Amino acid sequence: MGGTQTHGARDPGRSHLPALGDASLHFWITHSVARANGLRFSEAMTQGVLTVQDYGALVTRCRACPHAEACLGLLNAPGGLDGIPEFCPNGETLARLAAVA
Repeated sequence: MGGTQTHGARDPGRSHLPALGDASLHFWITHSVARANGLRFSEAMTQGVLTVQDYGALVTRCRACPHAEACLGLLNAPGGLDGIPEFCPNGETLARLAAVA
């Protein structure tokens, strides 16, 4: 058998990728941060300014963010979230979408 066996081998090109958080939790965080800032994803999609793929990318970026606990704390604080958190990896995109949607 002359081939190289790779079963079970780690891909060295992927070792730099961050671990992703729970998809359901980060879907909720992404949705909640957007709503707290006046953005409705369904309306943005209806208007054609957000695609399903774009929405998925927002959730994936959130899943890679190390600040989920801080974000949850802000969302659950009395008075709720005031603006998009500075550390949010989706901050610029959410602000842009809120301005046009």
